[in-house]
Amino acid sequence: MRRRHMVSFKEHKQTLCGHSATEQEFRRMKMFADKDVTCKRCLNLYNAHLERSETPLETNTHPLKAKA
Repeated sequence: MRRRHMVSFKEHKQTLCGHSATEQEFRRMKMFADKDVTCKRCLNLYNAHLERSETPLETNTHPLKAKA
């Protein structure tokens, strides 16, 4: 069974893990839900991207308190 990849955020006709894709594969990948992706490398890169994008929000919403 083939692995299902995520679409790259930066490159056209590329997967998140760096594999090239045809135009038809690329169009189909754009319609995949996150739960349908089976490529472990794509999932790890996507989770890392989510963590990086959430980090500034958390630091701004929860300022550090000085200890007395």
